[in-house]
Amino acid sequence: MLYSRTHRATRMLRLAVLTFATASTVALLPAVASHAAVSNTTHPIPGTGSSGVTVVCAPHPGYACTGGGYSGQNTGWPGARYAAAASVNSYGRHNCTLYAAYRLAANGLADPGWNDNANAWDTRAASGGALVDQTPVTGAIAQWNSGLGHVAYVEVVHADYIEITDDSYGSNVTRRLRIARTSPTWPDNFIHLRDVGAGGHLRQFYVANGSWTAFDLSAATGVSVAGSPASGAGGLWARDTNGQLRQFYVAGGGWTAFNASAATGVQVAGDPVPADGVVWVRDAGSHLRQFYVANGSWTAFDLSAATGVNVAGDAAPGAGGLWARDVNGQLRQFYVAGGWTAFNASAATGVQVAGDPVPADGVVWVRDAGSHLRQFYVANGSWTAFDLSAATGVNITGDPAPGPGGLFARDTNGHLRQFFVANGSWTAFDVSAATGVNITGSPSPDSGAVWARDTNGHLRQFFVANGSWTAFNASAATGVPINGDPVALSGGVWATS
Repeated sequence: MLYSRTHRATRMLRLAVLTFATASTVALLPAVASHAAVSNTTHPIPGTGSSGVTVVCAPHPGYACTGGGYSGQNTGWPGARYAAAASVNSYGRHNCTLYAAYRLAANGLADPGWNDNANAWDTRAASGGALVDQTPVTGAIAQWNSGLGHVAYVEVVHADYIEITDDSYGSNVTRRLRIARTSPTWPDNFIHLRDVGAGGHLRQFYVANGSWTAFDLSAATGVSVAGSPASGAGGLWARDTNGQLRQFYVAGGGWTAFNASAATGVQVAGDPVPADGVVWVRDAGSHLRQFYVANGSWTAFDLSAATGVNVAGDAAPGAGGLWARDVNGQLRQFYVAGGWTAFNASAATGVQVAGDPVPADGVVWVRDAGSHLRQFYVANGSWTAFDLSAATGVNITGDPAPGPGGLFARDTNGHLRQFFVANGSWTAFDVSAATGVNITGSPSPDSGAVWARDTNGHLRQFFVANGSWTAFNASAATGVPINGDPVALSGGVWATS
């Protein structure tokens, strides 16, 4: 079926590209120093006898100390990029990069388009738009620069330590280690390619009786989630921590979490996108799926099988079809013309993309492979890809989001930017400079504000009051920090904690 301009519930509202008079009158404050930066330190790679290191699972020649079902598999993009470089013992393949890639893929990360030694993972990830900093989060990749480097998967984050699991080339062992924050072997960087967060609890932040609260939907249902939720198609949809697609809704006066993956036999790896009574999501094999009910039963139509195009990232309906980035970094428009087809907008414009597309008002916004914000649209019968970063001098990371008075995105310094037209020219107002608050992840606007996670894991509401921008701290008001991107929906703001 063809889709009208139905906006993605998680990140899209109607965009009016107009001058935001209030913002233009705000005096810019000095730029705020970014908390997100690649470190070039060379801390020692932790060993079982290192200071501040506790062995949780003894070095094992097999895979007893690792998680996520890892067994040195040569599967998917991790196998294609790292299996050939692994060493081998009687149990199978061993390589720190193979294991880290495997865990990221299991969390839903599509092929990032690069492979390298562990000592280059920080810079390669950062150049692709990922957050790299010195803040551990469950699901992040701990990285060391010493020698050829090392990467490990962060399993636990505590006030005094982290726990990591890893594999090792040459020594052919897997381990689980607890590393104190005071240890000289503390990681040089943490790479945030597909974090799952500390607890995976889905929270609804809202005001009740004049005070902010953070209702714990995961506690109410017993289901922890990964990624970002979305509202539509009869409930609130999210991917749980086992890769199952869940529909949260109220039945009989209480919340329930229907398992659509169990009903169809299809596990998912991306964030769901409801639209027009169906739910679009990327499955664990990078196939784009349409979940819907037919004749009283759930089914999961395989659009990738129908078109021969696998996808990376999350899809978005709008602008004459369904938009997604394929596994080769091409922007695709899926639509029905006698049968499903997958028009290649990147081939038509010569511009590859690296982020998730965001359709709005007949155009498609997306981050390109060079961290430039692009607007894809048809002019005089031909596709073009206007370069908004070139027009403003501001590169972005993460995904843009249309909101009140413009288009919002995080720039490469962790600043929240508002792109809008003033006096016939595009500008990029620096909301972080105006408020002193840097952000991580992608913003989520609602009708009168912009929600984002700051660099301390606090949920922030950016809005204009009395002619000036402010950044209300909802986490301080509720005592609940967050570890994922917030999603502004009717009834409140949802985020994982």
